[in-house]
Amino acid sequence: MPEAFRNFLALLGWAPGNDEQFLRTSELIEKFSLDRVSHTNAVFDRPKLEWFNTQFLQKLPIEELLPEVEADLKRSGLWKEEWAGGTGHEWFSKTVDLLRPRVRLLPDFSTWSRAFFSDEFDYEQAAKDKFWKDPKVPDLLSKTAEALAALTE
Repeated sequence: MPEAFRNFLALLGWAPGNDEQFLRTSELIEKFSLDRVSHTNAVFDRPKLEWFNTQFLQKLPIEELLPEVEADLKRSGLWKEEWAGGTGHEWFSKTVDLLRPRVRLLPDFSTWSRAFFSDEFDYEQAAKDKFWKDPKVPDLLSKTAEALAALTE
């Protein structure tokens, strides 16, 4: 997320004067002063950046996160306009809120969380060959699909 990246970059060579780590851009601007800039070399730590991003995804108010997730789903071709308003928006909001403690980066919503936003998947042939070799699997999958389709919610 751009705001997480800005926050991380700011803290590479500057400290706000307390133990705060997560600062919104407006807070960074308000608290920044040159006298708190470090005289030592900063070290760019990608795992820490990803951790920052994860923290921002979890702490950001849901209504601020939804447009970011929507843009990611549009880029990946998964967005459905029905999620923009009404009960579709409520479902979308709850789904994003359910997933966000598990995502590290914004594109995780359209990659590993794809099952929540699409019914279409590409299967790896090697995985299919390995796990679907039992002749009972197609019948079991068919029965599972029927049972799930019969559920009201």
